[in-house]
Amino acid sequence: MANAKSTTPALRFRGFDDEWKKSKLGDLTARIVRKNINNESKLPLTISAQYGLVDQITYFNNRVASRDVSGYYLVFNGEFAYNKSSSDGFPFGTIKRLDLYEKGVLSTLYIVFGILNVMQTDSDYLTTFFDTDKWHKGIAERAAEGARNHGLLNISADDFMDIDLVHPSNKAEQTRIGKFFQNLDSLIALQRRKLVKLQNVKKAMLQKMFPTRGSTTPQIRFAGFTEPWQEQKLGDLAAQTYGGGTPATANEKYWGGDIPWIQSSDLTENKLSGVVPRKYVTNAGLRASATRLVPKNSIAIITRVGVGKLAIMPFAYTTSQDFLSLSNLKANAQFSAYVIYNRLQSELHAVQGTSIKGITKEELLAKELLLPDEKEQIKIGIYFKQLDTRISLQQLKLEKLQNVKKACLAAMFV
Repeated sequence: MANAKSTTPALRFRGFDDEWKKSKLGDLTARIVRKNINNESKLPLTISAQYGLVDQITYFNNRVASRDVSGYYLVFNGEFAYNKSSSDGFPFGTIKRLDLYEKGVLSTLYIVFGILNVMQTDSDYLTTFFDTDKWHKGIAERAAEGARNHGLLNISADDFMDIDLVHPSNKAEQTRIGKFFQNLDSLIALQRRKLVKLQNVKKAMLQKMFPTRGSTTPQIRFAGFTEPWQEQKLGDLAAQTYGGGTPATANEKYWGGDIPWIQSSDLTENKLSGVVPRKYVTNAGLRASATRLVPKNSIAIITRVGVGKLAIMPFAYTTSQDFLSLSNLKANAQFSAYVIYNRLQSELHAVQGTSIKGITKEELLAKELLLPDEKEQIKIGIYFKQLDTRISLQQLKLEKLQNVKKACLAAMFV
């Protein structure tokens, strides 16, 4: 399926061997400047890199557009819009097709356009083309050098319509490619929904399988357990605690050893296991700094930037000064991690919108927790560990499909 010619992609469907052709975007599409003069639509839209053209209220949980949208562009289903705002992962902005609604309105800051001849240009193909980076060069060449206004690329509509794209001259090949990626996107969306469903199950069970404020028993329990949970300070869960530190980064003798050294970025939010160290220290680095060697099966809790993240560590490790580690646990390790996580998350949600820069060792260890007997702890710990494993596997499925799409986008377009 490979083709060495520069005007054909590396990967093609069997049966197509024609040269691809180069066209201006303006040869295939036309700019749309129709205004919402008669207020035909009152649905203000915005562009999401993940979800496409979406309702502002749904996306922002707020209406950003002005009340009078008669001066906005009126966009119909199947038409495209270019958002010139750069963002993380999208340095040249985003182009999306309106799929979710029959019509909507867009700020005139966007460039709106539609296909000129649907008999020659496949809409799904064009939609997928804009998911690639093949059009970025054209934007970069035409945008005013260094000119950005609050993150907006300074490119005119005429210059935008002048960018080049290489495409199959045979519409049947366009359609085949477009259909392939539409099916792939459907699979990705399905796996994403499954992931969200599992995450929501975990969120709900954390609320129901741990006592709420003012109660000593949870709403949902395993059969055979009826006794009230007992109050205990977080600090009483561990026989020993450890802080951390950072060996001098300029001293090569302190780094590149075989002792894992973790920092807050090594932990993943809402994931209580699976930490993969990216840095290692030497014994010399250990001796020359405040970092401590923490025994395996301890719980590492972030107390500075990233408060709320923690993980069970199945191996001995050292940490930066951003951590407090609980060791020689007096309660089931899995349960302990989840009960602490649940307590910290409930506090974070209670102050949502407020920046929490850190928590002291004393504040953390003084927090009150409720614990059941050991047998119930074990069951709860196993349940959430299995649920987290399912979530991780589902995340891997989603990432695998996303990587397949990324590879295909790179190989199937010019």
